[in-house]
Amino acid sequence: MRKPAPVDGDRRQHILEAALDVFAEYGFEKATTKEIATRVGVAQGLVYFYFDHKRDLLFAACKHQTTLALAQLGANEKDNVPGSPQAELRKVITRFMQVLDEPRNAKLLRVIALVELPEDHPAIERATGEAQRGQENNSFEHKKQLGMLVTRLNAELLAHLQQCLPEYPRPDEILFEAEFLSSAITSMLIKRAVNSPDQTISTQFAQKQMIEGVLSNVFAWLAVKQALIAGEMPC
Repeated sequence: MRKPAPVDGDRRQHILEAALDVFAEYGFEKATTKEIATRVGVAQGLVYFYFDHKRDLLFAACKHQTTLALAQLGANEKDNVPGSPQAELRKVITRFMQVLDEPRNAKLLRVIALVELPEDHPAIERATGEAQRGQENNSFEHKKQLGMLVTRLNAELLAHLQQCLPEYPRPDEILFEAEFLSSAITSMLIKRAVNSPDQTISTQFAQKQMIEGVLSNVFAWLAVKQALIAGEMPC
């Protein structure tokens, strides 16, 4: 459906938003700049005014949405009222999963998971053979955005797990657990984004079940570690 043409200052952002939608629906191969322009309500040539190639647009769309997601996580964190270490850990996991499970962020995860760009992709070759704008020809640039999200979650999990287990004698285990949880949670969200592209009441209900399942496992692990500290279980 064609939208009213945006004002100049909004055009690039609207193109990025429409591009994420189209890439999430069709993948890289079948996505067209014509479809993206149609959804924004601008001429197709304007897309190429901002982005030289479709690959540039893919990278920019993923980076744009990642920036928004990180900002949203930060804003939600500022609104938080501090509680006990366990309560804070619960909030961190819940906040991260809820934010990344929102429709536009789920589309980002879907694109990151499904779009693959080989180095010699014909859509990114240049007649001159020069790298794009002097930068390295990297077909995984869009997937780096996932690393930024995982790093953010890992840092928060590690900090709160350490607060929950301040006297635990094996800090390396806490570090490993934070890394494992970060990867497991994002993998779960990616799988959900791929399998449930349309958010419905049923998927929203499933979100609560998913979060509670993760929290249950985390606090079961935490209880074991706390018991070890108290000397109630053998190491």
